[in-house]
Amino acid sequence: MSNNSDSEDDEDPPPVTKLLKRISQPASKVAGSRRSATDPKGKGKQKAINGPVASGSGTKKRKATTPASQLDAKKPRGCASGAANYLKDDIDALMDILEEQLPLGGWAWNSASDEFNAWAEGNG
Repeated sequence: MSNNSDSEDDEDPPPVTKLLKRISQPASKVAGSRRSATDPKGKGKQKAINGPVASGSGTKKRKATTPASQLDAKKPRGCASGAANYLKDDIDALMDILEEQLPLGGWAWNSASDEFNAWAEGNG
């Protein structure tokens, strides 16, 4: 054997960090993973300072453009206060119909509903 090969065998293997630099590669990007935008600025909220400012510059969030009086004048939602509910006679009539029919499925409930609606139209 040659003397040159003996010197190669006597050398220590390279450190793991050097091997990993040559071997390992970063994982490819997968669709659906969350990652930062390619544009360093990205999409952000428009900022504003005390006065008219060009789009995208400033240090504070833009203030609301509508006056406070318009914000307070929203339409009320939900049931109006004092809305009429079912009367005791209505509930008693509905319970009587349900006791007669004992509905289990959708068709039976529909027929019970139709019968109650007919009763309600007749009794106001």
